Amino acid sequence: MIHAVDWFPTLLSIAGGTPDPTLDGVNQWQAISAGARSLRSEFVYNIDEVDNRSAIRVGKYKLIQGQRDHWYYGKDPQPEFRLFDLNKDPFEHEDIAEQETHIVKKLKERLEFYRKTLVPANIGHHRKLADPKLFDLDNLSPGWC
Repeated sequence: MIHAVDWFPTLLSIAGGTPDPTLDGVNQWQAISAGARSLRSEFVYNIDEVDNRSAIRVGKYKLIQGQRDHWYYGKDPQPEFRLFDLNKDPFEHEDIAEQETHIVKKLKERLEFYRKTLVPANIGHHRKLADPKLFDLDNLSPGWC
């Protein structure tokens, strides 16, 4: 298990540098080069406190909260939490949350642990200069370039 934040400390270590221990990433060179066990057993995909969506992976399990997945569920109501066993179901087709409630509880606790250290999102206010009508676009523009 390797997360994107692991690339910087891994490449820095290969180049002879010493990663800052306060960074989120870890040096995964032994896992990549020698097939050693990953130094990571979990990671947070995201915690979006604005839209109340989040996802975490612990071992082989991935818990998703609040994501909208029309591919999987169509227009049917979706559960607040979905759980997947990525070893058996890497494409996340079979939600096992109802059968594995104890795992859902454990992963929700881990999300809450990380939520306590969350740095709030820096989301700017809607600006009139970003209105797509000003640019003949169908989406928002930053309005400053």
